[in-house]
Amino acid sequence: MVKPHLEIYKKLMGMKGYFNTIGHFDYLKKIGMKFIGSIDYMNYKDDIEEILKMAVKNKIGLEVNTSGYGSRPKEPYPSEKILQKYFDLGGRIVTLGSDGHRFSTNEHFKTCYFDDLTKGYKMIKRTGFKEINTFENRNVISHKI
Repeated sequence: MVKPHLEIYKKLMGMKGYFNTIGHFDYLKKIGMKFIGSIDYMNYKDDIEEILKMAVKNKIGLEVNTSGYGSRPKEPYPSEKILQKYFDLGGRIVTLGSDGHRFSTNEHFKTCYFDDLTKGYKMIKRTGFKEINTFENRNVISHKI
């Protein structure tokens, strides 16, 4: 289940110019838990490193998506280990997202949403990034952190 998923990422990395970031890099760890239990992506570290090297070469960023904090696996996508590997390989384009597709007036939801984004922001800083990025007309805009 994991290997075919990673092979798709390898093909996508060769499609330079079609996208700027990889979102939900290790999302399979959430849905895979229903079928095969916990997935340790470090068992696939060679494949992951190959994908991340291609991303760095093609100037493709990683989205840190905090939606995983609120459900299984209780961590963001990608995991901190994967984000660290991307940084160590020279990756410097990182975005921060939450899957907050709609506004909620529920105070508990807003607090969790903010807390999860804060956790993601701190993880980005902890792994060594000095900037968070956004895009305008597919051009990278850097914001110091």
